[in-house]
Amino acid sequence: MIRTIGGGVVGDYPRIVCYPDSTFATELAALEAAKTQIDGSKCVNFTFAANWQVTSPADDALPDGMIIEHDDDTVNTYILTVELWGYTDIAGTWRSAKGYLHLPYTSGSAPSLQEQANLNGLTYFEFEGGSAGIGAVVAVDEPSGYVSLLL
Repeated sequence: MIRTIGGGVVGDYPRIVCYPDSTFATELAALEAAKTQIDGSKCVNFTFAANWQVTSPADDALPDGMIIEHDDDTVNTYILTVELWGYTDIAGTWRSAKGYLHLPYTSGSAPSLQEQANLNGLTYFEFEGGSAGIGAVVAVDEPSGYVSLLL
């Protein structure tokens, strides 16, 4: 009897909600006005300049994901549902995405976007700005003391 161990990816890539930077929002508005397909055809990259912010990838850049749905929004111009393929960590290495976590951060100032997390004493995560940890911080909610970490 042979038993299969392991296997490939089962299911979809993680889907997350993102917001375009102002340049990308202008680009999306122009595409909409020209009645150009956006959903399922427009790739994105994280800017790490603001929470959950994405922009259009540079030429020859590895995209972080693709817009699978977009909605107009009066606050952020657009709400984008993105199929997440990967991200670039603080060391500049593109990493395949597994998902994301919402984690509390410890005392002190809030971590910066794109920082990595390190486990401290198996009880909580620290964000030290270095590249010795895991993931990349994609959003910081200072009032609640939580971050969103791409993995």
